[in-house]
Amino acid sequence: MSEVAGIAIRWALYADLGLLFGLPLFALYAPGGGRTVQRHLPMGAMVACLACFGLLLSALGFAVQAAAMSGLPLTQPDFALLGDLINETAMGAALKARLVALLVLLFCVLLYRRQSRPAFIASTLAGALALATLAWSGHGAAGEG
Repeated sequence: MSEVAGIAIRWALYADLGLLFGLPLFALYAPGGGRTVQRHLPMGAMVACLACFGLLLSALGFAVQAAAMSGLPLTQPDFALLGDLINETAMGAALKARLVALLVLLFCVLLYRRQSRPAFIASTLAGALALATLAWSGHGAAGEG
């Protein structure tokens, strides 16, 4: 069951972070520019919801993987193992980078409402960084072997 849950969480995280990267770019390159998109889509709210969902999925995915590694149920985490995974593995470094990128993205949503070009650039970079951490965490090699 934990393998299926891990795969489902991972797929949802890919979809979520892909949308976080693509929505700001869509707003930039849509016909009529960002003004048309903002008139018809609540871009700031959508990005904020996707970033919050990404934070939740990242933490949940990490917890599911840690539970699978320890052989314990998700409801009984091994905190020593969690600490080691967060501080001493590439998976933990990727999780920290992803969480920071998503928090920066949430901060940029506040600036995005003011039509700030730097906020758009920062949100696009934060989305790209969050998406890149999926490959950095070593899960791309999970299918090898």
